[in-house]
Amino acid sequence: MRILFVADVSPVEVIGGAERVLREHVIRLATRGHNVTVLSRCSGEAPGMAQVDGVKVYLLRTGAFVLWDSLNRFKSIAKDERPELINFHQPFAALGVLLSPRSWRVPKVYTFHSPSFLEYEIRGKAKGSGWFRLLMGSLVRRIAEYICLKVSDRIIVLSEFSKRLIHKYYRIPESKMALVPGGVDTRKFFPPSDKKSIRRSLRIPEGRVFLFTVRNLVPRMGLEDLILAIKELKEVRREVFLVIGGEGMLEVKLRELVRKLGVEEFVRFEGYIPDEDLPMYFQGADYFVLPTRSLEGFGLVTVEALACGTPVLGTPVGAIPEVLSKLDRSLLAEGSGPEQIAELLIAHTSPEGLERARKLRPRCRELAVQQYDWERIVDRLEVLFRQLRAGVRGPRS
Repeated sequence: MRILFVADVSPVEVIGGAERVLREHVIRLATRGHNVTVLSRCSGEAPGMAQVDGVKVYLLRTGAFVLWDSLNRFKSIAKDERPELINFHQPFAALGVLLSPRSWRVPKVYTFHSPSFLEYEIRGKAKGSGWFRLLMGSLVRRIAEYICLKVSDRIIVLSEFSKRLIHKYYRIPESKMALVPGGVDTRKFFPPSDKKSIRRSLRIPEGRVFLFTVRNLVPRMGLEDLILAIKELKEVRREVFLVIGGEGMLEVKLRELVRKLGVEEFVRFEGYIPDEDLPMYFQGADYFVLPTRSLEGFGLVTVEALACGTPVLGTPVGAIPEVLSKLDRSLLAEGSGPEQIAELLIAHTSPEGLERARKLRPRCRELAVQQYDWERIVDRLEVLFRQLRAGVRGPRS
């Protein structure tokens, strides 16, 4: 099958969950013999052309030029590659493609990661953007995404939570949606053979309960709440140690909060963690912590931690309960505030809590392998694409 992916993120440089999902779909479908091409906006790359594991990636300019570039590039791709199916990831590059009559007769799928306009509003408020700019930017994004959702033949969602968001904000019926969750490479993420050695290599202080989180350091991730929870936790258990991986706009603010609360001994910022090093952190941790405040459409890090046999402690936000409730609902906090996160951490870092976590580890791995291995996920994606190309609507999830 000849498949064209059109995205507002690039599979060339993976900096978040949307890029990772796109990259895994693209590479694994190409490995199965499909003719895959990508048309995507740039991140750090210059406009032009790149390759990811032999897959051609046409890079577009960002900003006001993206629609024009997308339209013109698509005309050339449509002539040369003759795509049999188009998969959109986010709305802006997709709009340029939709302007071309060449796209109108091709089956189209929209992969929904989160509401584009809500992501923009959260980032804008954190940056202190003016209300008019926020209003207009949000409106443009909402209209753009609505158009893409409306004209697509099917909509892929990563969770039941995402289904509800689409219906709430866009009034799209659930019958148009197909559930294809995020996944994990279970050959890359697996339980450790020597946990103590890994912890030494990561410079984790001896005798500490190792808590790990890795996130883009942006407002909706709830990292301020996690740091506040650590202040409460250390009053009860001084043997805890939190490592925060990732980069983002809140880094300076978060570091200052750690200093202000006097928890420097209990928190370490790791910065950007390369993909090849990430499994070690999951393997060495006693728990992975997910303190999200809002818009957790899936959370790939959740299943990456589980694949390493590491229990995940999370807030009851977005799609987090959909995964963790399959293991043990006690892994979920009562709420997303610092007090509720602290209560969760206090309970699970007790000797009894750590013993329960040890017994839970095999089930964590089993869940990841049985339900979230990328090969199983791409099986479902491939079936959906074949049905659409054949003009069959197929099952909804």
